[in-house]
Amino acid sequence: MGSKFYPAGSLRCEKCGSALPETVCWHGKKHFICDGPGCATPGMRPLIRIESRPCSNPGCPGTVPERLCSSSSTLQFCTSLCESRYWYSHSKSVTVHCAYCGEPLRRSPSEAEGLCFCAGHDKAYKSNLRNESECGIFRDLFRTYLEQGCIGHYENLYPVRSEIRQFLAFVDAQGIADIQTVTPATIRDFLAQRSGHARRADYVKTMFRWLIKTGRYQRENPVKSRVLYERRHRVEARPYEGQDMAEIWTLLQERGTTQAKLIISAGEDFGPRRIDICNIQLNDIYFGQKLIWLVNSKSKQASYVPFGPKTEYWLRVWLKERPQSCKHNFLFVNARGGRLRWFSLTYLLKGVLLKKWGNKVRERGLDQFCFHRLRHTNATKMQAKGIDPKTNMKVHGWAHEHMVYRYTKPTEEEILREVADALSPAQASAARGSRVRLIDFVNGERSANREEENSAA
Repeated sequence: MGSKFYPAGSLRCEKCGSALPETVCWHGKKHFICDGPGCATPGMRPLIRIESRPCSNPGCPGTVPERLCSSSSTLQFCTSLCESRYWYSHSKSVTVHCAYCGEPLRRSPSEAEGLCFCAGHDKAYKSNLRNESECGIFRDLFRTYLEQGCIGHYENLYPVRSEIRQFLAFVDAQGIADIQTVTPATIRDFLAQRSGHARRADYVKTMFRWLIKTGRYQRENPVKSRVLYERRHRVEARPYEGQDMAEIWTLLQERGTTQAKLIISAGEDFGPRRIDICNIQLNDIYFGQKLIWLVNSKSKQASYVPFGPKTEYWLRVWLKERPQSCKHNFLFVNARGGRLRWFSLTYLLKGVLLKKWGNKVRERGLDQFCFHRLRHTNATKMQAKGIDPKTNMKVHGWAHEHMVYRYTKPTEEEILREVADALSPAQASAARGSRVRLIDFVNGERSANREEENSAA
């Protein structure tokens, strides 16, 4: 648009009427105000006279003339084209290497100075500096334990680093120079600082097991479980009842997506965890045998789990709707076409099933929803149908049989029926001899539909 020069005295302030000094502004400006105490607008910067100087662009031989400017920046350019060339030359990226892993990166010249890190390693570098500064004389022991003792034992090292670092910092602050002199009293004083004794004691006890195994600690483990551990309350099974599942499917039919229906159907059929169902890939599905290869992330057990006709139907529908532009092989995708994570799965289902979610308040919906309760529901149904507990344990990836009884909850009708069978020995013996196969349980809906069709005919 260009600028316009007004000599001194040619303009007057709109508020006080005083004459204004020489002014340079853009064409079309209508309102002029002086810098007086009652006229100046808050945040308004006065004009500054810039003396003649060479252009800030190193490749330009031009000179910046004397002029009025609203900024006292050290960078001044003779023309706008020269300014564009200057910033373009500084915006060109150069190749640098991550100071943590050595991966090549592209950075602008201004960002290439000093240490550069790739995505995620900036926090790792700062965490290492924090570890060395807080652990004191035990920094080498802390680093060795993370590299040797934690590999293969912990999946997520973030809480391990946090708790062990705090413990070693506490030991160093107490003036203990040798880990051999740590006693149960030291552990007690450390755990008394904050709540969560059981969780903190677990990490410290595991570290001392490693120290004893490697010969770095010659005494008995100072973490005494009977004294320091808190008794954990047993959580009862929380399966969804038939009425709750009917309400869930009603909401899914009204406002649910095909992916949400497939996830709920799979949860009913074989009760996976959130992270396990997100790890299912396309080549893990076998339609001929109606099996899915599922890897249990907690127990590291992998097995084939069967799926029923409802899951098969929604699976075929979803494979037709699944975006073809996905660059991964995972079954479920997020809103941007990437891999669906367990937290995104929670948001997806709660956004459909809950009555209040975010800024939405709907007339119908559930007050609460937990996907893990479908695991309780599936285990309870399998136990009620008479499936062998070992089969139930294998399907859900449990390492101990007592987990079957922790996840199952018999109804009042089942309790009364079992008591009645126990009082009549003939019926009890007949009931004990009957077992239900897993394939019959999975295809229970199909057989029930066939019986209804035959009776209607």
